[in-house]
Amino acid sequence: MRRNGLGPAADQLTQALDCGDERARAAADLAGRALGTAILSITALLDIDEVILGGTLAQWFPWLEPSIRRQLAGRQALVPDIEPAVTPARLGTDATLLGVIEFARRAALADPATVPRSVPIPNRSALPAS
Repeated sequence: MRRNGLGPAADQLTQALDCGDERARAAADLAGRALGTAILSITALLDIDEVILGGTLAQWFPWLEPSIRRQLAGRQALVPDIEPAVTPARLGTDATLLGVIEFARRAALADPATVPRSVPIPNRSALPAS
């Protein structure tokens, strides 16, 4: 991975998962358990309805989901109403950017006074020629 970068390494892992490689599946199981634990932690602190896994995690979701669900199952049995939906991102590589834009849009609509005033662009004809 150090030599070729994350992209090719992720592609290799995806191919290994597709082929049913046991080491790749064990790695996905471990990653899914870790993600499930992280989701349990964050949803214990915040009122989150949905967790969206993007990037490579969305690509690996079919292999991660069973382990994530097993991690969440204990709390779901005790408190079924706190179960967040865990889904793969569907917006591709722009998912994060689009999410930030939507977050900012909602914040601006909720309280327009928080939006900074725009600074007028000077008249180009008044600028000295370069």
